[in-house]
Amino acid sequence: MPAYDFDFKSLLISNLIYNKKRDKLKLKIITKCKKAEADKIMSQYKYLVGKVIIEGIDGFYNYISAKK
Repeated sequence: MPAYDFDFKSLLISNLIYNKKRDKLKLKIITKCKKAEADKIMSQYKYLVGKVIIEGIDGFYNYISAKK
């Protein structure tokens, strides 16, 4: 999520914190950045859910195009 999208991030995190089944959730991250940055993002969310997966680092549009 873009840094300026604070409201959405806040909503996501607050809902994950109060979700009693969050240890069973799987969070897929699709972003556009370098691998090291993606690993940093992954570590930020790892404590909120059971499993975090970096699904793509080439951007959302490239991720969708590759799935076709």
